Amino acid sequence: MAYLFSPSGGGDDVFRIRTYAVVCDGADPLTGTWRVLGEFQSPWDSFNLDSTIFTHKGVRYFVWAQREPGIETNSNLYIAPLKTPLTLAATRSQTLRSSPAVSRVRCTSSSRRLIRPTPP
Repeated sequence: MAYLFSPSGGGDDVFRIRTYAVVCDGADPLTGTWRVLGEFQSPWDSFNLDSTIFTHKGVRYFVWAQREPGIETNSNLYIAPLKTPLTLAATRSQTLRSSPAVSRVRCTSSSRRLIRPTPP
């Protein structure tokens, strides 16, 4: 199986963007069948996107940008280990808090990434 994470939105609220996972059940992601697995369950129901995933010392981590309620910035970066492709295994950690200086750079990193599960 292979997973792809991508932001998606819709409706009248342009900031109603959430991250979704799609999964390919076939052995080859180019010829296999893809289906929507569901919405990534982030800690808050708010704007989130730009996710990426990596494995370090056998643990799969999820990194994403999200607007945290109570913090008046565009969005911050968070990291947490994954339990499943849609859920976190532990409390998230903030890796970068957006600031006016960071916002002035005006760069984005849309980091959709195809991954394969780490073998057991």
